[in-house]
Amino acid sequence: MEIAFVAILQWMLVKNPRIFLVLSLLPALGLGYVWTLFHVDSGKLIGRPAMLATIFSPGSPQGVDVQSIEIPFHSDFQMLVKVKAAGLNPSNYKIVFPRIPFLRHVRNGKFAVGYDVSGVVENVGKECEGFKQGDKVFGVAIGSIAEYTIMMCEFAAMKPETLTFAEASGLPVVALTSLEAYDRSNLSKDHQVLVVGASGGCGIFGVLFGKILQAEVSAICSGKNIPFVKELGEWILLADLKFGIDAFKVLITLRITRNLNK
Repeated sequence: MEIAFVAILQWMLVKNPRIFLVLSLLPALGLGYVWTLFHVDSGKLIGRPAMLATIFSPGSPQGVDVQSIEIPFHSDFQMLVKVKAAGLNPSNYKIVFPRIPFLRHVRNGKFAVGYDVSGVVENVGKECEGFKQGDKVFGVAIGSIAEYTIMMCEFAAMKPETLTFAEASGLPVVALTSLEAYDRSNLSKDHQVLVVGASGGCGIFGVLFGKILQAEVSAICSGKNIPFVKELGEWILLADLKFGIDAFKVLITLRITRNLNK
C-alpha cells in the first residue's frame, strides 16, 4: 500500500507539479501543528525517559513482547497516568498498529497494547478541567499495558471509591459499546430488548443498561452461564425465539447492533 501511495504521488508530481505542491504542504503543515501540541515531556516529569510496556510484536510467537520504550509526551488536552490496572478486548488483537501502513513507522513501530485503564494522575494538561495530580481515574487510554499511559481528558472519569482499580479497568470499552448501541437505537421505556451473549462483557452492560432505561430485557447465553446472568437481576427473561426476533425493538450481539424497526 505504501508503494502504491508513493507511485500515485509521483504520477501527480509529473502531471501537475503545482497541485502536488499544495496537496503536500497542507498535510505537512497539519502534522507540524499537531506535533507542537505534544510538548509536555513526560519523561522529565517522572525522572526517567523510559518505561516497561507490553508492545505489539508481529511475527513473534505471542504477537506481543515486553520491552523498554520511551515514555510518551502529552498535550494540554491529555493527562499522564501511572497505570494500576489495565483491561484487554478482542479489538486489541484485531487492530495491530505496527501493521498499519505509514503509522507503523511512528515510534519505531513500538506501540503499547490496550485501551482500558485505571490509575493515578501524574500530570494534567493545562486544558484538562476537573482533574488534578493524585486523582484516581479510569477510562480509555493510548496504550494501557504499560507503567505509564496517556489519556485524553474527555475519555477519563474519576474512579468510583466502591470499585478496585482492577474492576474499574474492565469497564470502559464494554460499557461504552453497550451504551452506544442503545443511543443509536433510540431505546425508550417499555421497548423489548434481546441481548445475545448476555454473559460477556458487552452483554452484561447490555442487560443492565436496558433495565436502567426501563426496557423489557430478554437474554441469550450458553446454558452454563444462565445462573450468572440471572444474578444480574431476577427480572431478566430467558429469550424464547420460537416467535422470531421481530418482536424486539433492539437486538444486541457481540458483533452487531441494529434497530429492528428499520
